[in-house]
Amino acid sequence: MFAFTPEQEKAAEALKDKIAVDLGEFNPLLGYSFSEIAGMSRSEHQSQGMGSAERRGSQRNYLVHVAGDPAKVSLFDGVETGWKDPKLAALFRSAAESYDPANPGKTVDLLLQARPLLKGDAQRQADLDQAIAYCTNLWLDASADMPMAAPGMTVNIRAEAMNRSPVEMRFRSAGLVGKPAGMGTAEAGRRPLVYNEALTTRMNWTTSQEIRPERRRAASEPDPVLEVRFEIEVRGTPLTFTRPVVHRYVDKVRGELTRPFVTVPPVSLKFAESTVIFPSAAQRSLAVQVRSFNGKKAGSVALELPAGWKVEPASADFTLGFTGEEQTLNFRVTPPAAGASQSADVRAVATLTGGGTVRDGVQILDYPHIQPVTLYPPATASLIRTDVKVLSKRVGYVMGAGDAVPEALRQIGCEVSLLSEDDLARGDLNARYDAIVTGVRAWNVRADLRANQPRLLQFMNAGGTVVVQYNTAEGGPFDPVTGALDHIGPYMLKTGRDRVTVEEAPVETLKPAHPLLSAPNKITSKDFEGWIQERGLYFASEWDPKYETVIETHDPGEKQLPGGMLYTRFGKGAYVFTAYSWFRELPAGVPGAYRIFANLLSAGNTGK
Repeated sequence: MFAFTPEQEKAAEALKDKIAVDLGEFNPLLGYSFSEIAGMSRSEHQSQGMGSAERRGSQRNYLVHVAGDPAKVSLFDGVETGWKDPKLAALFRSAAESYDPANPGKTVDLLLQARPLLKGDAQRQADLDQAIAYCTNLWLDASADMPMAAPGMTVNIRAEAMNRSPVEMRFRSAGLVGKPAGMGTAEAGRRPLVYNEALTTRMNWTTSQEIRPERRRAASEPDPVLEVRFEIEVRGTPLTFTRPVVHRYVDKVRGELTRPFVTVPPVSLKFAESTVIFPSAAQRSLAVQVRSFNGKKAGSVALELPAGWKVEPASADFTLGFTGEEQTLNFRVTPPAAGASQSADVRAVATLTGGGTVRDGVQILDYPHIQPVTLYPPATASLIRTDVKVLSKRVGYVMGAGDAVPEALRQIGCEVSLLSEDDLARGDLNARYDAIVTGVRAWNVRADLRANQPRLLQFMNAGGTVVVQYNTAEGGPFDPVTGALDHIGPYMLKTGRDRVTVEEAPVETLKPAHPLLSAPNKITSKDFEGWIQERGLYFASEWDPKYETVIETHDPGEKQLPGGMLYTRFGKGAYVFTAYSWFRELPAGVPGAYRIFANLLSAGNTGK
């Protein structure tokens, strides 16, 4: 959100076919202006450090006609926002005018009169029925006695209806939606819903014995596994409502909570690492985690691999004693002998004692601000065989806003330690580490990192390598006025807002013989293939001439951006600033990303 300068306001006034919109208009029902709400919403984007001011007062902006019929007063010019049926329009107008928040049930008669006029429009009729439920404070709930069920388990479901208004209502029935006969039972019978008294029915549902993980999309509100249909009469008019089956429970701190009821396989499978790098032809260990979701379970796990890859043992047995118990099985995998760069997908398959196979995992996304979402990812991992040499084996990592780079560096044989405040302030850095890497936005969020920048200079001066990944150009708590990132490097270096969003954007090597591109791994254009999502972000915008630019890339039609990788010697060591998206490419198993980053770590030893 921003305010126009007088010059911008004058230019805006000169625009033709424009519509003025006041973004700072105050909404008395909400108690905030829309620009305040915009600031609040932007500040909720916490993982990206995008806190914003909540601006107040008039803030005019303009929409300019580009195509179609031009609007003169509002964006809704020419858009029908009312009801074509005059009788329906009159009923809804009367309902809105007579609505009493202290007694919303008074509006029900008007809404019931409107209902027959919506015949044939199922969605609007359902919306109207829900409005009637709101006006009568009708409580309808379906809850399971467990949060999840595996094949063959029986779930007890409690369906509850309660009329919390003086409006006359009767309960007709409650039953599971769309389930085969015999899979669920429900009570029926036309009984009055007495004011503020719960009417409860109970039913059972047994999950299928067949193991079929549900491929539910990763949505904020996925389709429910089970629903209960309620038949309710409101002043003699039969209405139908559906409610998802949830699991209700009490958290000692947060109180009563709900989570969607889900079905799960009897056991789940998961590789300990989703991407495994083979930096040489040597054998590597793969760990598979097996977890029970249905009491005692036993069986064996085998790995499915393409030709050329070898695994030992052929299968591994597991025995789980209770729901929630987990066991780790270890396999040894050898990559193909021929070829220096190959990749493969490996899949774990569990064969259960007594019959049945499982080929998937269970992943629960559970955060305080959203409903838990359960996913069923295939039990797979990516195996990448590519030659990677690294000269800096001992790496200190300063974690910033969070990334998976430390785990990736361990894949190529580095011993990675996460540096604490005490490590940065008092640890013997040169004795313990060959290189120190700062994680994404570490200089934005780690005040101790900024305070100990002189110690990093000492570390480089004595022969160490410092690699600094991207940081945002503004918004840090260290300087709320300018957002300046002082001392991010040994010499002047300013980060900007430029990024390269096309992951296939050509990369030009400005200095092919430079140590960062030649040792210990020879970097070619092939190393920039297979990247995901983007090339990089928050490239350097200005820098001291002491820095060397090494490569350049840019989005099609955009300016050249050589500030994505800067290098300089400092004392006996080296410094590298890199805005390329290693935090995406390394966990994704991009072979070239590992080879290039290994060169960055080795910069103190290769550029002498």
